[in-house]
Amino acid sequence: MRSELKRNPMNSANQSTLPRALAFTPAMAGCSQRSTMQPRCLLLLGFCALVAFAANEALAQTTAVRANDFLNSIGVCTHMSQGADNPSQVATIVTYAGIRNLRDDENASRIPDFITVHNQTGAKFVLVRSGPNDATIASLIDQSKQLANAGALLALEGPNEPNNWAVTYQGQTSTTLGDFLPVARWQRDFYSAAKADSVLQSYPVFHSSEAGGSEPNNVGLQYLTIPTPLPSGVLMPAGTQYADFANVHNYISRQPSIIDNMAWLNASPDQVSWVDGIYAEYGVTWRMGFAGYNSAQRATLPKVTTETGWTTSGSGSITEEQQGRLFLNLYMSQFKRGFKHTFIYMLKDDAVQGSFGLFHTDYTAKRSGLYLHNLTTILADTSSSFTPGQVNYSIPSQPATVHDLLMQKLNGTFELSVWNERASGNNSITVNLGATYATVKVYDPTVGTSATQTLNNVSSVALTLSDHPVILEFSASGGAPEINVLGNGVNIADGDTTPSTSDHTDFGNAAVTGGTVTRTFTVQNTGSASLTVNAVSISGANAADFTVTAQPASSVAAGGSTTFQVRFDPSATGTRSASLSFGNNDSNENPYNFNIQGTGTTAPPNTISASTTAAAITVDGNLNESVWSLSANVAKAVIGTPNNTTTFGVLWNSTYLYVGVKVLDGNLFNDSGNTWDDDSVEVYIDANHNHGTTYDSFDRQFTKGYNDTGLAGIGSQTGVLHAWAAITGGYTVEYAIPWSNLGITPVADSTVIGFDVGNNDDDNGGTREHQSMWAGTINNSVNTSAFGDLQLSSQVVGGGLPSPWLTQDIGAVGAAGSASYSSGTFTVNGSGADIWGTSDEFRFVYQSASGDCTMVARVASLQNTHSNAKAGVMIRESLNANSTHALVNLTPSVGAEFIRRTSTGGASTATGNAGITAPYWVRLVRTGSTFTASRSTDGTSWTTIGSATITMATSVYIGLAVNSHADGTLCTGTFTNVSATP
Repeated sequence: MRSELKRNPMNSANQSTLPRALAFTPAMAGCSQRSTMQPRCLLLLGFCALVAFAANEALAQTTAVRANDFLNSIGVCTHMSQGADNPSQVATIVTYAGIRNLRDDENASRIPDFITVHNQTGAKFVLVRSGPNDATIASLIDQSKQLANAGALLALEGPNEPNNWAVTYQGQTSTTLGDFLPVARWQRDFYSAAKADSVLQSYPVFHSSEAGGSEPNNVGLQYLTIPTPLPSGVLMPAGTQYADFANVHNYISRQPSIIDNMAWLNASPDQVSWVDGIYAEYGVTWRMGFAGYNSAQRATLPKVTTETGWTTSGSGSITEEQQGRLFLNLYMSQFKRGFKHTFIYMLKDDAVQGSFGLFHTDYTAKRSGLYLHNLTTILADTSSSFTPGQVNYSIPSQPATVHDLLMQKLNGTFELSVWNERASGNNSITVNLGATYATVKVYDPTVGTSATQTLNNVSSVALTLSDHPVILEFSASGGAPEINVLGNGVNIADGDTTPSTSDHTDFGNAAVTGGTVTRTFTVQNTGSASLTVNAVSISGANAADFTVTAQPASSVAAGGSTTFQVRFDPSATGTRSASLSFGNNDSNENPYNFNIQGTGTTAPPNTISASTTAAAITVDGNLNESVWSLSANVAKAVIGTPNNTTTFGVLWNSTYLYVGVKVLDGNLFNDSGNTWDDDSVEVYIDANHNHGTTYDSFDRQFTKGYNDTGLAGIGSQTGVLHAWAAITGGYTVEYAIPWSNLGITPVADSTVIGFDVGNNDDDNGGTREHQSMWAGTINNSVNTSAFGDLQLSSQVVGGGLPSPWLTQDIGAVGAAGSASYSSGTFTVNGSGADIWGTSDEFRFVYQSASGDCTMVARVASLQNTHSNAKAGVMIRESLNANSTHALVNLTPSVGAEFIRRTSTGGASTATGNAGITAPYWVRLVRTGSTFTASRSTDGTSWTTIGSATITMATSVYIGLAVNSHADGTLCTGTFTNVSATP
């Protein structure tokens, strides 16, 4: 028998006579037991009159799940590694069916095929091995890393069905009725290896399939992590970590025929009658009855199904029509009951594996493939970055076989799936929508992708359901918008009159001469209809000191959000106050207004900017990373006259503020009980930037002594990393200070904190002779008013880009992007909803340009995260999301586009040429205010796509742009032959 994901079906008509402990044996060569089954009659869906009613199973104010999250649960098993499935054909039918996840055998020679399929479809992979050995861990780790680096990895998975294929590890081989310790140790070490790898540590690990239920001795495989204290009889130690997700092969073909609630019961955490479900694998194991998780724990257990299905030929088969309808229920029920991913076995039929597929052997769709295509087309969406809304819907006297799932798309449209799991017959129900909606469309995925009914101005829909889902789609325009405003992630109440630094309504301090503070505010629409937002205005006593530098989008979809920015530039010292206001169409919060303030100060004696580091910083005191620039001088004498040289530099990322200090000093001492009396370095922080005359909870002093292992100072030291190192002629000190310790969330180009660096110099032992500061005074330890200022810059260093290229994300992307350069190729990874509308979200690799300029690149490749994913060249007036810009880009299937925004915050327009895909050359030329976009096959002969007149400042940003059009998912674009002139 070959090692494969699923085998030929077996005839288990006498299964009921077998004791549970003997239900599976190696000779059975399969994890699922199938019985002879009879086809059943199917009733067509009907539609009835509209009525109103009260709630039953669906409760009032049900919060929707994102439609994209459900779509991300859909997976199938493929056999490309075995040579049974052609990768090119797989890509075609996977795209057609809307399948997001693929499971296949590990095979190092097939990784390029997997990556190609991913690039063509966006689907992600999990690899599995039947009968692994010692070498398989390293092999799976390596292959998974290759997939991860290509953006093609979904998760890692343990051994496939060790009850059917033995695991050989550390000189021992598992046996079905004897010993599973090799399985447990292999899974433990595989999990540990994945979590120790910097590339893979963030990816989930699926448990070994069937290992818990079939274990002959109690090695604890019925747990993800073996509990503490150690449960009685478990042979592995408490705390042993196996996996992040439970993994079952809960084949739906567990009964002699289709029964009521088949898919629903199959996904139950408490179903005890079928082998291989959550209960039998992680509750009370089916072979030996070992205890695992209790009912409450099983209900919330992270879980996946990596195999389930039902054949359409041979013993125990069902018809293709039955399979198609049942599989729709299966995906719905699994997701509703908490399964993160469900993989149906299998993608297509073949002579060896049988007829379990969604497609025939010639890659044409069976009913299951067709119906899945219809379902994913109806629900098509790409965003998981918004907060879903609520609907007060209900189903009165809801039959036990009728289930429902409320979903919402990024555009605010609700999709309510209602499905019946009757083995025969039907149920007539009414869905009360809780409000009157202008338009309700009814879809039946067994009929097609167009609405079967369109209803107007209704509050309820009557349905006759048989054995599959229907979808009710109601426009968000039938509901109501609901506004919510955030600053620094904190809610700002409408009418708030008490500015606070916690929600950024208090901008803190800014110097009257040359000092500014910019804050970003988020407008959310938590309602079920589109929110209209007017321009933000500022009034009040010191309105002129505040400027709106980026306006919000004029319309926000239900569940969506937009941002706006305000800059504080004080004209005088002291408290400066104003009131911010903007109109909207919320029924009771129009206009939305709140007070803002800031404090004008005299300019600090010193200011410094910290670049963002894209490179890893190891806090070992050596400061040997190339990103360090120790150019700021600590030269202000506050005690004595220093006779040494102290310089420093500052970097930051979303987790840490990094400070590196170098001291050149020929006389070094560490002999005092007080760190400050020895040779030492001090870092001072005024995190809320109030330059106060006393220390508050945001103020810190961190003192690191020469040759000291510890850290001294004032305020919390929680999480602070620190180290020193000896160098020729002195020593170096390195700090990594968590933002969580300082109590603030860093924002590029906005966050400003009070900051200082000091040096204590002991030349002859005993107490210090000298002290110097970068900006402050001898009173730094009790008074922050003389600290300098540190501003966090969006400029990125250490990203592997040649000078003068820089990179950053534009807009509020759902996943941080990145960029690198090697041997003439720029590789750019970008997320973001789109480069379109009134604001953009994407990854930008850029440099400054002035006046007339030209940007040329060959788009060598572009990952297909969405048909509208983008990679191209851009000229942009600013790095704000709503900036004017011109872009010429390629897409996976829409073609080449010339996209532009001709006014700040204005709408976007586009001109396109269909049929153009990577690899292809693109060029953008600015001549005065005229921008011309062109394309080329060879970089020599150019075809104009379009031109536009755009008024931009003389100084602009020019570079490469990548957008996934699937926010939260990174898209990879590669560029060669890149040039920017002048």
